[in-house]
Amino acid sequence: MQSRKSCFNVFHTAIFRKNAASFWPIWLSYTLMCLWVLPIYTWLQIKTLTLAEGTTQAERMEELLRSAVGSLHLAILPFPVFVFGAASGIAVFSYLYQARSANMVHALPVSRKELFLTNYCSGLLFLLAPQFLAFCVAVFVWFGSGVTRLEYLLRHSTEHLTVGTGDCRESYINQNRYLVDHAQYLVAVSEEHEEQKTGSFQVTAYARENGLEIIYINPDTAEVNDVLK
Repeated sequence: MQSRKSCFNVFHTAIFRKNAASFWPIWLSYTLMCLWVLPIYTWLQIKTLTLAEGTTQAERMEELLRSAVGSLHLAILPFPVFVFGAASGIAVFSYLYQARSANMVHALPVSRKELFLTNYCSGLLFLLAPQFLAFCVAVFVWFGSGVTRLEYLLRHSTEHLTVGTGDCRESYINQNRYLVDHAQYLVAVSEEHEEQKTGSFQVTAYARENGLEIIYINPDTAEVNDVLK
């Protein structure tokens, strides 16, 4: 009877399913460990973070980022990867340890190349799939907890300034005007004299009203126009 093969005859789906079903304790244990050391441990560290009374928003964001980054030390330990990698390799090639099992497997209508590549990919996926799953969950945990690129910029900035007290149009206008009032010149990535009621247009319009030097960079061609006033 002809066995089911892939179109390239290098990967045998039946053997892969057999490996996944037979050695599920390995990949399930590694999946649970990856979920614990990355997203779950990070979430616990963030949720248990305690701040002193009177802590500013910028200080809170800095401590939040420090706590999240500090929780990654468990995820980068190489020892668990070596242990589960060795266990996966030993498991998928365990039939070679006994002559009877090796003869039975090699008697199947499967080429040696198919057999080796399928077992190799099975052991590799036992490691990569749990890591990818843990990474995806950790991304949602970080973004859900407010640990984003903004916190990184705030941590490494020399000064924190809050313009406005709420998420409203007036706060954005005050922010744009503050940037122009404290700038020596303005670099605008937009088309010259682009008539759009956007935040970028409002900034450049306010800069022109105040006589600030403006360098326009076309967003499509990257062409730098002359400095205007």
